[in-house]
Amino acid sequence: MRLREFSEDPGVINLITVLNHLINRNDEEGGSSTINTGSLINMVSNTGSMFSYDALVAAYETNPAVKNLISNFSKDEVTLSGEDETDISVHSDGEESGDAVSGMASRAVDI
Repeated sequence: MRLREFSEDPGVINLITVLNHLINRNDEEGGSSTINTGSLINMVSNTGSMFSYDALVAAYETNPAVKNLISNFSKDEVTLSGEDETDISVHSDGEESGDAVSGMASRAVDI
């Protein structure tokens, strides 16, 4: 999937790129899942895009990709989403999706 499918705004595209980089780096190095909002804005601005706190708010409110990469933010701090925040869907019988698939596969083999 191309970034341009999420937005035509270069600032938002660069924001998504920076957020992905930070999340990947944190997952690999076990770093903090938070970053100073001003630092994030500076990182995006250093890519050649005009970017501000208002642009961050607008991107978060209108772009699902940005919303998936940021779990929470304020004027002071941005909390990044990470691998440990993935949702596990649970069926009505209480089985997690992975358990349900394993159970189905086992039953199929027994037939």
